[in-house]
Amino acid sequence: MSEKKEQFYPIECHVKSQGAEFNGQIVALTASGLLFNAGTHVLKSSEHLQIKFELPVVKKIVEGTAMVFKTYDTFKGHHGLANPGDHLVEFIFKTVPMECKNSISLFLAHVQAHNV
Repeated sequence: MSEKKEQFYPIECHVKSQGAEFNGQIVALTASGLLFNAGTHVLKSSEHLQIKFELPVVKKIVEGTAMVFKTYDTFKGHHGLANPGDHLVEFIFKTVPMECKNSISLFLAHVQAHNV
């Protein structure tokens, strides 16, 4: 009998910037930041945003401010006729309460223990 592996990602995340609010998915998480699939929403480097998401397993809400560190943008279509595609964004945490940081650490420890 095969053992079913736990799925930790993607994690649904709500983002609020100065001009918009939208949902996306966290595809990777670290103690210092996260990799976020913003879909078709365009974000700029150095932009500060409010983020909110619930960690699976530990069932804790993480809320705080993150800064766009780097963007990875894709385009769809042929050369010269390309349309914007998906945007993968690397965030670094700026202001996240210590309780949330501790919850992230617990979650990451759980993920590492179950992916060995």
